[in-house]
Amino acid sequence: MSSAVGIACDLLASSRREDAASTVQRPIASACRHAPALEPMRPAGCGAASSSSSVRTRPDVFASADDDGNKRRRLDTAHCAFSIPNNDDDPAAENPPLFRKHALREEQLRSLGWMLSQEKLQGSLRGGLLADRMGFGKTSIAIGLTSLEVRPCSLPARSLPASSGYIPASGTLIMCPSHLIDQWEEEFWKFLGSDGVQLSKVASLEHNLEEVMLRLRSSDMKAESGYRLGIEVAGEGDEGVAITHMSSSSEKSINAAARELRDEARVPRVGDRIKKIRCSHTDDGSRIRAMTIGSTQALKDFLHPPRSRRKGKAGAKVRAAKLTAESVIDITFKLESREEPRTTVTRGKGPLKVLIVRESSEMHRLQQQDLLQFNVVLASTGIHSDQRYAGYVTEAASSTGQSCYVMAKKITVLPAFVKERSKTARSFQMLLHRSPALFELNSWHRVVLDEFHESEAWEYRVREMLRGLTAKHKWGLSGTPPMDTALAVVQIAALLGFISEDETEGEDLMSEAKRRSTHMHVPETQAWFDRKEASLMTATKEFVDKFIRQNTSALVEKIGVKEHEQMVEHTYEERLIYRQACHDQGIFDLADGYTHISLKARKELLKRCAHFDMGKADSADSAVLQLGQSKRSWLSRVEAQLYLELARAGAFGCWTQELKTELAARLPSLHAEVKSMVEPLLAMTAGELQRKMVRDIDPSDNQRPEAAALQMALRLSVTSMTADGELRLRPLACLQQPVPESEYFVDDSQRHLVVHSVARKAKHGEADDALCDLAICRCDDATPKQLRTAFAKGILELVSLLDKAQRSLQFYEQQLGQLQSSERSERECSICLEPMNDLSTAAILPCSHVFHMHCVRDVLARIPNCPECRAPLQPSRISSVVMELKKPEPQPVQRAMSRAWKRHGSKLNAVAAKLKEIRQSDPSAKALVFVQWVDLEAKACRALQDHGVPFLHLSNLLEDVRKRKQLALQDGQVLRRFQEESGPDAPFALVLSLQRAASGTNLTAASHVLFVHPMNAESIETAAAYERQALGRVRRIGQSQQSINVWRFITKDTVEEHICKLHKKAATSTSEQASVDEISS
Repeated sequence: MSSAVGIACDLLASSRREDAASTVQRPIASACRHAPALEPMRPAGCGAASSSSSVRTRPDVFASADDDGNKRRRLDTAHCAFSIPNNDDDPAAENPPLFRKHALREEQLRSLGWMLSQEKLQGSLRGGLLADRMGFGKTSIAIGLTSLEVRPCSLPARSLPASSGYIPASGTLIMCPSHLIDQWEEEFWKFLGSDGVQLSKVASLEHNLEEVMLRLRSSDMKAESGYRLGIEVAGEGDEGVAITHMSSSSEKSINAAARELRDEARVPRVGDRIKKIRCSHTDDGSRIRAMTIGSTQALKDFLHPPRSRRKGKAGAKVRAAKLTAESVIDITFKLESREEPRTTVTRGKGPLKVLIVRESSEMHRLQQQDLLQFNVVLASTGIHSDQRYAGYVTEAASSTGQSCYVMAKKITVLPAFVKERSKTARSFQMLLHRSPALFELNSWHRVVLDEFHESEAWEYRVREMLRGLTAKHKWGLSGTPPMDTALAVVQIAALLGFISEDETEGEDLMSEAKRRSTHMHVPETQAWFDRKEASLMTATKEFVDKFIRQNTSALVEKIGVKEHEQMVEHTYEERLIYRQACHDQGIFDLADGYTHISLKARKELLKRCAHFDMGKADSADSAVLQLGQSKRSWLSRVEAQLYLELARAGAFGCWTQELKTELAARLPSLHAEVKSMVEPLLAMTAGELQRKMVRDIDPSDNQRPEAAALQMALRLSVTSMTADGELRLRPLACLQQPVPESEYFVDDSQRHLVVHSVARKAKHGEADDALCDLAICRCDDATPKQLRTAFAKGILELVSLLDKAQRSLQFYEQQLGQLQSSERSERECSICLEPMNDLSTAAILPCSHVFHMHCVRDVLARIPNCPECRAPLQPSRISSVVMELKKPEPQPVQRAMSRAWKRHGSKLNAVAAKLKEIRQSDPSAKALVFVQWVDLEAKACRALQDHGVPFLHLSNLLEDVRKRKQLALQDGQVLRRFQEESGPDAPFALVLSLQRAASGTNLTAASHVLFVHPMNAESIETAAAYERQALGRVRRIGQSQQSINVWRFITKDTVEEHICKLHKKAATSTSEQASVDEISS
């Protein structure tokens, strides 16, 4: 029988294009998640003229949003648009006195005047969100605000932190993305100059720390507050752990030992490092027993036994180390130079002192008092995203003795830590000398969070740490605040410190909304939001009116935007790969582009629209073959994993009759091939399963198959590095097997239970230690029933994976056969035997068979099986046959196709060709090329290189995270090169990440913006706003061209067409409301 995919293709090829105009389009509101499905939309403009670019000119204002990475989950709350008040009626402030070279413009002075009036308010929030549109100079306004009051920097009295729980800091803390550090620095220098500002950086350790070994007696080093030897340490590094606190007796003993060592010996103090500890004592048999502790974690386990969470043998051995009164303790200290400064001035001699901190390692170099000696601390938000800094916060919170497993709790207990360390003058001095320094321990005069819209993309712990920054005045800067729902406004209020427990009725409601938003999957939560929708909307609108302002500028509004749509045709091979991705993600309808698939699934489809392969295939032909090989390989791996998991379950006594019954119940719904494989297994015992697994792997080895099977089932590995080369906070233990356990264990606690049980049965001490360190570990209290349940869930999921893999391979083979076949015959519905010529009457099932819609619905109402293959099916799984499965139109064959054209695919070739065309028409033109994902960004860079297009790109293409962080410091130089270099050989294209590199940068040298694909985000408003944010990098003050050219590359007859139409409609509706803020969700 002919392929069902071919049936769909022929039907679509014969459908009339003019029918598209009459198709009902999906409104913007329905693009929200869980919106009811409407009639599918067919893309308009599919005629011959669609291959050329269509041009339209429109004025617009632009904004930002976030990506599909690690972000918080949302409730399905109602969408709404908040009108941000304009500051036209706000009185203008005087130009800042230190702004001698460049004065602020009139609209900027109005924004500055509003900020000054906000800081005079009474209440929980004396600040707000400055939402001036992109390019209007929010950075310079914030700098002007910080320059108005240059307070003297001095160390505070002990009484203030002892009562408040925070160390008073008279300066301003500015947190901005790492790629904007250089831009902020240059703006400080531009507006204030040498006589107005003094810029400093954290000094590096140019010389090795001086090493001193002191011999002490255990009897002289009394424990204090659970700290063995009376010493508390924190941080990590090659030079050891930093001393953060010492008991008085330990300090005296160390001082005495140092003075005995030499006359003018430098005495170790808080802030210095401990490199190694050696403990020795003589037992009853006069034998000397010794233990040397040198690793960072071992030192912490030894000195902080109650705080150590390591439950394995290594941690237990160190914690259980016995010290007698006569034990000798040799401590190797690393002493910092008392003369070498921790910060150095880079330029300027003005009164405003600015310290620039770029990465978390510099926080380890700084002491807490260093943060108090500057008027402004300019730091990267990348510091908070670094796991090492999160570890520093954890260590401070844990020293209070309270259980803290989540970052929100850790932040709340930090005031107790400060109060405890401020009880005496001696302990307070140690707190000021504490290293690593922590922003969260200070109460700042002002905190400024730049690119505030990126809060949507911040990880949970980053968001909580930035929320926990305490200040008298707290500000956010963003031209595109995330405000598409009332709940999004609640999150803004929480990050700015507006929400607290003792506020007015409206603010109490917002506080309750914030609390309930953490329980998204509880039915009562959605019901509560439904009941409170009107009152919550009122409260949030009042917050917006009072605490958010947005400016406008006629200079930016005059810059026009010319939109061009470049339609790209897939080749047959590219089409096959794209259709396969649609099948694997369960997509049979263009309108599913937003409503019925996850961000991850949509990402895969958009990648396949842009390039045929994210691997190493050098042409679409080879990508098709590799796709088949990968699917066969994956099927084999899942099958091998199922045998292995069943053998493992048998070894643990979990191959039970209950599990067999559950598997038997699933047999009717499985693919025939999978059913024939699984059904015989149900009659086997655990021993028979183990023998079968071993014989399938090595038929010649029949010696003790049960033992061999057990050996394979108990293999583990422990790694200390991530996949991209970054050092983990703690080692990761995982099973050595064909399929990672994370692929088929949905529940993390069940996955952990199985892996930990394997580690203990295998007596793998290193893996046991690593697993015991995790907060999720509850294996000591687990019951045999819980282990059986965990195994059952994993095995059932593996069977589902196997079924999906088999069906995916079948679909691929059907497509390949259709691609290789030239037969074209009349198609008919096998139910009514009538021809299927009308697209609107056709339906496709997940098993790829096609029928008349009304015929198959009638059949499924009586018998829930596919009429062709008898696969079980629900009526809700029927999809309309639309443009995803349409064959591409025949393309003219190129006589001599270069290697670059074969290697990079239709869309990236079109991008490179357009850049060349732009350069030929205007030798001075420059362009930005936006791509959302790193792997696709790398493909785009290779395409430009092979096509001979001079370009620049930032450091996020590197796989090694450590190298990427080092080179990220040079990204500012790359941006300056793009802005300043000119000439025929100068790079005229800059490749940027749409989700990481667009925010805040000023790239007015470019007048062309190319979107390789539409932005993938959780809602249409988010995606469209992110694209506007990217355009805002060039459409801003300083742009010399009267209009900006925007080129959108769209692959025909794919979900891209549908998504782009939704984005276009969202952008048009936004531009029609000049007073409406650029919203994102």
